[in-house]
Amino acid sequence: MAPHDLATSPSSLPWAAHVSLPEGAIPAAADFSHIWKYGFHRRGPSPLVEHLPTPYNIWQDAFAQFGTASVGLRDTSPAAEKWRTSIREMPYVSAFPLIEKQDLNALLRACQALVYLLHAYVHSLPTEPSPASPARIPSSLARPLLAVSRALGVPPVIAYADTGSLNYTDDRGTFRILSCLSGTPDEAHFYRVSLEIEEAGAGALREVRALLDGVGAPAVRLAALAHHVRAMDAALAGVRTGCAPGVFYGAVRPWYVGCPARGAWMFELGGDGAALQSEWVGADGVAEPMAGSTAAQSALFHALDAFLGIEDLTHERPAGNFLTRMRSYFPLADRCFIDALTAEAQGFRKRIVSEEETEAYNDVLVALKAWRSTHIRIATLYVVNEARKVSADGKNGELGEVLGETGTGGTDLVPFLKGVRDRTGEGAMNKRTE
Repeated sequence: MAPHDLATSPSSLPWAAHVSLPEGAIPAAADFSHIWKYGFHRRGPSPLVEHLPTPYNIWQDAFAQFGTASVGLRDTSPAAEKWRTSIREMPYVSAFPLIEKQDLNALLRACQALVYLLHAYVHSLPTEPSPASPARIPSSLARPLLAVSRALGVPPVIAYADTGSLNYTDDRGTFRILSCLSGTPDEAHFYRVSLEIEEAGAGALREVRALLDGVGAPAVRLAALAHHVRAMDAALAGVRTGCAPGVFYGAVRPWYVGCPARGAWMFELGGDGAALQSEWVGADGVAEPMAGSTAAQSALFHALDAFLGIEDLTHERPAGNFLTRMRSYFPLADRCFIDALTAEAQGFRKRIVSEEETEAYNDVLVALKAWRSTHIRIATLYVVNEARKVSADGKNGELGEVLGETGTGGTDLVPFLKGVRDRTGEGAMNKRTE
């Protein structure tokens, strides 16, 4: 049976015990059987299809025209308005036949193409959207986007996976990025670094699987896990080699902004509102607040926290906190994987019995804390320092300053990251007290 063979009842599949499908989602979207082998940055043995078939390629063609026209942020130029008019006049192509085929590969690519088209349209509009003056998403874009995102169980907004695992193809062993909003090489480099972190994380997941299965000496496996986490740290530090802080802050980051408030985005749904509504968009087309793409939406770090038994520290229980909310932006398969891993890893810390194992476990936390320290330095360099430069230059109010020092997920960025980093260290084990 193929992994996404929907002729088979989902209840008979090995991962089904951990699946709770959102209303309207197809079972294939919840299949996480590939993750232990390939990690979160691949949806199977190969990347997604690069080009959508006719007639759905109209969405990718429209985004290509956005790049050709060099449309910018809050762009009032004739070329930008001509492109936006082409989106408003774009023929409506129903996504329902594509959904009925239940081709997960094509649906994931379609959703990624549509959310990029959405953000290109919304953030090129001359004025910042608000409930008093909402961005109205044309029906030809709104209806297929909401249909596909509902089938996949994800919000209709650019999330972390859309910039990484759903946004590349293999090019002779390297990551070739498919979609960029700013048209800068800095943006493509930023995405490649995220993929390199996730690729190193795939090795970490394999060690987690071996530890849960009791394969090999725990101390040796934990040492290997720490090695992979350090490789993730080294990959993150590489962002500085090809992505300039000023370009990221002013030209790249503003495109990620999600719906800032209820009603700031209005999806024109025609007569399909009842079939397209979700927790994110009502039948009337009114959008709820939605976060933009943020590293907090990387399932990899949620997986490591869950396995290591430190979620109660890093996630600041009770549920409802920021990191827990960001799981709603994961691909559905990733969410189901985290739920399954959390259940399976319960009590793993209690299996750490020797001094050697304790030291190896604590070294994993040291490596993870070091990654989070690097993330703080990057966030300071790329966001905090740049925001202060903009403020000092008296440019407040321009689009690059919309977020200021706030993260794209909505947090007070550096204090939040420091809190998660410090609480990671609090998870260290002391056999005299545990």
